[in-house]
Amino acid sequence: MKKKCPGGKIRSKGRGRGLGTGKGKGPMNKRWIQDADLKEGALRETASREGALNEDGTISVTWLRKKASGKGKTAQRARLALRFRSFKK
Repeated sequence: MKKKCPGGKIRSKGRGRGLGTGKGKGPMNKRWIQDADLKEGALRETASREGALNEDGTISVTWLRKKASGKGKTAQRARLALRFRSFKK
């Protein structure tokens, strides 16, 4: 149902952007990280095969950003790794 706001713009009633609806599948789970199916070491193994490990054993951030822009499981894992990296700060 659409209704007019005071500014004259028409907006739809109900859930809008930024409410965690996530691709129209209903409310997003607040514990999505705990419920994620993680294969520990899979990204590190891929990075090792491609020579993207630093001398201290960490995965290169430039490699992660490059992989995160693609599609597929490696890209999903790279995006998740970048997200986890932001939690540290």
